[in-house]
Amino acid sequence: MPEQIERCVMALMNDPEFVPEPGRSKEESAWAICTAQYQESEAVAQTLEGGGIEEPIL
Repeated sequence: MPEQIERCVMALMNDPEFVPEPGRSKEESAWAICTAQYQESEAVAQTLEGGGIEEPIL
């Protein structure tokens, strides 16, 4: 796993205010959230490297 995801998971696990998604453990929720965030940031980075967005997002 990328280090960014691991740091994110540790931060959420150590946050006393972090509440897991219903039906999931705190760790499962942290991994799901951090992985989704990482994938989204990678997709944005690829879009920016590819010349930007053709249509504005409203």
